[in-house]
Amino acid sequence: MSTFLERLMAIRMRDWTPKILAVMTIFGYFAIQWYILTNIIEPSMREMVMRSLGTLDTLVGLIFSYYYGASDFMQTKQPTVIEKTNEE
Repeated sequence: MSTFLERLMAIRMRDWTPKILAVMTIFGYFAIQWYILTNIIEPSMREMVMRSLGTLDTLVGLIFSYYYGASDFMQTKQPTVIEKTNEE
C-alpha cells in the first residue's frame, strides 16, 4: 500500500526521478541484451554479464509493478486510499 501512496505523492509533486530511473533501467536492460546478442562474451566475463542481466530482469519487473500495479488487491483498495488522501 505504501507504493501506491508513493505513486500518488510523485504524481502530486510532479517528480521526474522515478521516470528517469525507469527509463535508464529499461535502456540498460536492452543494451545488455543487445550486447549479448551481438558480441562474443569471454568465458571469464560470462558470469558477471549474466548476473547483471538477472539483476536488470528483477528491476524491470519492479518497474512494471510500480507503474501498473502489483495485484488485484490494490484495485479494490484504490478508491478507499484516494478518499483518505483527499481528506487530508
